[in-house]
Amino acid sequence: MQDTWDNWDNHMDLAGITNRGIIGFKYFGFGGVAKDTKGVKAFRGTQKGDGTMLNLWLTPGGKGAFRIHVMLDGPYANTIHNGKEIAVIDVPADAQRTVQKFEVPVPAVEGLKGKHAIYLVAEGPEIPAPQQPQWGRRPQQPQRPQGLFDLQGIGFSRQGLMCERPIAPTITITVDGQQVNLPQLPVRSTGANGYTEENRYQTFARMTDSSVIKATATSPEVSFKIGKIADGRATVTCTYRGQKKIYLIN
Repeated sequence: MQDTWDNWDNHMDLAGITNRGIIGFKYFGFGGVAKDTKGVKAFRGTQKGDGTMLNLWLTPGGKGAFRIHVMLDGPYANTIHNGKEIAVIDVPADAQRTVQKFEVPVPAVEGLKGKHAIYLVAEGPEIPAPQQPQWGRRPQQPQRPQGLFDLQGIGFSRQGLMCERPIAPTITITVDGQQVNLPQLPVRSTGANGYTEENRYQTFARMTDSSVIKATATSPEVSFKIGKIADGRATVTCTYRGQKKIYLIN
């Protein structure tokens, strides 16, 4: 699982799924919940004729065509695991290496009672693992795993109701009309800076005391507080659903 290091986005994708890789989810409440329980809002369970669809968001790895077997209750269809294949998703070799949504009907879950596990089993070409340098060279830092695909999300929907993946807002800051390059990662906590929330970002722009700073977001839920420029420095505080991101502009 990969951390976004983003306090607006609790998404953690699964990177580098290889051949025979298994992703398990315990559990999906196909039977529904009659009333709000332990933080879960009440919802209607699946019913016959709902036209239930499985939605997967994934990024193909560009390593060739692959297949995802969608299994119910167990990863294997045998007497030990008691799994049942309920769908198959085929991804072609020329699929673009961007986040894409794949949908497949899963009528087998309609009318199920209670909760059930879902497993995704990958099938595709073997991908050799990267080798660390030898003979006295300094080992490389851990790299993002490479595989058949990365998984960004999973969800079920029924006919007439779409299933969409939550996307955190993005920020744009300009100084005198020039867009500022905003880092993806926050400033790391050290004993010297005392930062513990990992919500401060360091960036740079040429400014004078009369410069004009503007900030926009892809969501109207984001509010901004733009500080005064002092000694060529300024602070832009962005708030989204109670969580702040603080951009320190030097």
